[in-house]
Amino acid sequence: MGRAILDKSEIDKLPLGYTSFSEIKNDGVIYVDKTDLVDDLGRLKATPVFLSRPRRFGKSLLLSTFESLFSQGLKNFEDLKIIEKDLKSKDKFWHNEKTYKVIHLDFSLYANADIDTFKSELTAELQCAIKEKEREELTEAEKDVPPIGVLRNHFNKKTGKTIVLLIDEYDSPISHSVDNPQKMKEMMDFISSFFAAIKSCEGMFRFVCITGITRLAHVSLFSMFNNLKDITVNDKYSALLGITENELHEYFDTYVQNAAAVLDMSVSDVYARLKSTYNGFQFTIGAQQTVYNPWSLFSFFCEPEFGFLNYWYSTSGGVPTMLVKYLQQEENLEIFNLLRRKASGQGAD
Repeated sequence: MGRAILDKSEIDKLPLGYTSFSEIKNDGVIYVDKTDLVDDLGRLKATPVFLSRPRRFGKSLLLSTFESLFSQGLKNFEDLKIIEKDLKSKDKFWHNEKTYKVIHLDFSLYANADIDTFKSELTAELQCAIKEKEREELTEAEKDVPPIGVLRNHFNKKTGKTIVLLIDEYDSPISHSVDNPQKMKEMMDFISSFFAAIKSCEGMFRFVCITGITRLAHVSLFSMFNNLKDITVNDKYSALLGITENELHEYFDTYVQNAAAVLDMSVSDVYARLKSTYNGFQFTIGAQQTVYNPWSLFSFFCEPEFGFLNYWYSTSGGVPTMLVKYLQQEENLEIFNLLRRKASGQGAD
């Protein structure tokens, strides 16, 4: 092993584990600037946005970026692309845009909750966000209102698009219930009705963005929003999450050099190994470039002495839990085996 050329203070600038845009900016951590695309999405009005990506790709950080933009304006965006782009635009959109109340929900917090807990906790979250109260200050009457009622009550009292709604990991309660069909159905039905309520109250939302691991077609999210902008397989946003080859060189070249020194490798060989190990994610057919998994890159740069490990696989639980649970059900395994036999040309027998 060679000697590192970067000290701990430089390693600490890597954004490993950061999901808060404001914390990244405040802590002086490296931020891979994709705010030109954030600008395009944020300008949409009355058009809910949906994005599906695997775990550890930065969905939560993206929503946090929207949260900062809509709640504080351009305060935390100094020297980023969105500022330059806005100054060059004729309308100076973001410089003239007002700020909004932001409701940021993370459904992964309810992954293992039962349906009643999910409903009651979501009610508390919504009430606190809308009324700007602490949970202990909520009255019993406020706690008893169902989540859907919270939205509709507020909508009836307010006029104008006053709220930005961000929902992270919408499918988490569903995917974690795949081994319990009754619970899974309850979760799907409730989330579907919740999205229907959002649609019915669309007049109070300035912007809505929803992320998830999967695009569950049988959840009526996609039929509720007849104007949904699904950017999951949109070529323009194929590199919205993940690190491109150009971004790797622009932001992390010194970390590649550090890894080369530690591993006694040439810089070009490190780049080649990074590409073969962590690159290759292509989310749209017409994508101009593949992207690296951020978690794997940053984990490697933090401790290059351990080599090119499969960080994403090991920290995302390996084989997807949802798939394992699904195949543990006998009827689903039979269907899987039938499809496998057909694919191999063995027929159904």
